[in-house]
Amino acid sequence: MPFLCLWPLLLSLILYFGDKRWQLALIVPTIFALISATLFAILYSPISTNRAYYGTDTRVFSFIIGGIVAIFMSLAASPYCPKQITRIFIFLKKLQAI
Repeated sequence: MPFLCLWPLLLSLILYFGDKRWQLALIVPTIFALISATLFAILYSPISTNRAYYGTDTRVFSFIIGGIVAIFMSLAASPYCPKQITRIFIFLKKLQAI
């Protein structure tokens, strides 16, 4: 629940204060996802998995990755899509064809 409340606020702040808005909109959540995944790996214990699996700070990476995909898809669908995003999107379509 806290993620669903904080994510729109965080994304709004990133887009408001960023010079290169689309880069920050993808980079900052990626950093948070990496931090969360690292915490998950560090706190995981085969004896007691409760902390790693039920901690919001360790499991938020899956939600953030979904948010990154949503940002990427909305950028790719925009008429003002940056060239870099278009190249990535074309590359992913080629991978899908293989």
